[in-house]
Amino acid sequence: MKRLEHIGIAVKDLQASNELFARLLGKKHYKIEEVASENVLTSFFKTGQSKVELLEGTSPDSAISKFVEKRGEGIHHIAFEVEDIRAEMQRLEKEGFTILNKEPKRGADNKLVCFIHPNQPTECWSSCAKVYEPPGGWPVVLRLRYSQPTNQSCNLLIYLIAIIGSFIAGCINTLAGNGSAITLTILTEVLGLPPNVANGTNRIGIATQGGASSWVFFRNGMLDLRRDKLLIMLTIAGAIAGVWVATEVSNEQFKTVFSYLLVVMLFVILVKPSRWLRETDASYTPSLWITVPAFLALGFYGGFIQMGMGIFFLVVMVLGARYSIMHANAVKSVVVTIYTLVVIVIFQYKGLIDWEMGLLMAIGQTAGGWLTALYGSKYKNANVWAHRLLIVIVVVAILKLFGVFEW
Repeated sequence: MKRLEHIGIAVKDLQASNELFARLLGKKHYKIEEVASENVLTSFFKTGQSKVELLEGTSPDSAISKFVEKRGEGIHHIAFEVEDIRAEMQRLEKEGFTILNKEPKRGADNKLVCFIHPNQPTECWSSCAKVYEPPGGWPVVLRLRYSQPTNQSCNLLIYLIAIIGSFIAGCINTLAGNGSAITLTILTEVLGLPPNVANGTNRIGIATQGGASSWVFFRNGMLDLRRDKLLIMLTIAGAIAGVWVATEVSNEQFKTVFSYLLVVMLFVILVKPSRWLRETDASYTPSLWITVPAFLALGFYGGFIQMGMGIFFLVVMVLGARYSIMHANAVKSVVVTIYTLVVIVIFQYKGLIDWEMGLLMAIGQTAGGWLTALYGSKYKNANVWAHRLLIVIVVVAILKLFGVFEW
């Protein structure tokens, strides 16, 4: 590393902060630049051979906005100039640092950037690095972003929150669905992962939880693979297609539809609750003209959008295929486990998995999935409690999606 290139400071109000630093440094900022890909507005001040960069988030979902909301205004990163971004990335990986993206991307000053995750604890701080390289042979910059001070007791508390929260999520996923609302919040807000890395990392616990619950359901006679194999294969095929499309096309515009779909699902779940409390009708065979497109579409939705997949799967299985809610949960566990393994390969290829944090979360999720499947497959009133939990999960999800509250 050649020199300190700049210090990045996260602020709430860029205009007010520009005025403050102009008085402090005795000179005005020399440029303002919006980095749309990061939802951030930046301004730069020259200070001798280095710079000060002020950063304001342009949306509530911006990493800078979340940083300011959680920790307040202050130093977000320091940046060092280096010669070769790719060589530096390789060196840092050999030193044990976690690189968050396989290839650099464009950042401020049109420089190529990549991030290093803040999971390398020092005596006082955890650090995150961002490496970026300008075009035309300009210098490369390595940014180290500092997060909150850490110590042994703080780490233990964070790990405890992660394991307990993921355990609850594992229970919810096994009986109903949408437990990822808990795990994704922990991964982003407690463990500090960027949203795309949190999304990939979350799949590790989903896979291990699904594998554990599927095994327990199978051992307790809740899975009949000869009967269920067609539904499983159709859903997995649709999911793989959906995952592939999701890597090529943004699904953000489709997610707004999810809020209204959940409202419809709530009415479906509440009307004639006796349909949800019956046992599996082994004599019923749904028409292939309905089964094939329905489960392909269901799998595609799960792979492409993912949100609420467990809820929609239960609706189709219970009301369409006439399964009991617990038998439907057993099939759901198998389906989600298999296609999640495919998703993990894709996220790993793109460098969007933090295995240390993912395996930590997997401890709680696996335990939650195993215990819930064990009691759910033996407890005679499991269908009743699964139906009640499903109603609660859907209501909470609707309230959050319509902005009634935030978690």
